[in-house]
Amino acid sequence: MGSKQYHCMVDFHTTATGRLKNPKMFKDKLKCNLKFHDEICIYIIYQNNKLLYVGSSKNMAKRLKNGLNAINYKYKWQKGNTKYRGIFFSFPNIYNSTQLKKIREALESEVVLYIRNRTKDWPLKQHEIHFQPGITHDKKNIKKYYQYIINNISGIC
Repeated sequence: MGSKQYHCMVDFHTTATGRLKNPKMFKDKLKCNLKFHDEICIYIIYQNNKLLYVGSSKNMAKRLKNGLNAINYKYKWQKGNTKYRGIFFSFPNIYNSTQLKKIREALESEVVLYIRNRTKDWPLKQHEIHFQPGITHDKKNIKKYYQYIINNISGIC
């Protein structure tokens, strides 16, 4: 997959209200390692080696601007005054917008199922996954992205 770095691990801490304690430092750590604009972004949140959540974003830069919160939504894994570790993956987007959403959701689902098969349990705060059985295009790249992700999370599950 070339020499570009496609993932990074970042520790972060939330405030009593569940927001990032130091969002600028968090964003800076990610930005120095990854480009998060219109790419395929998958992230895995864990704490004390317990997998909490697997997510995806169409625009991780925007998600980070909101302190890792979706607009008007607080994740179920977020608790106040808590330390977390996240692994963030970013792959080049070579797809149109319709394909991109399906590919992101398919990758997210496959990673969740991989974790389920390895640990015999779901990520603790995972409440839904979106299967995309109709993806027939570009399976070669999708498989490479999936393999890259599972190769880089095998130490935590």
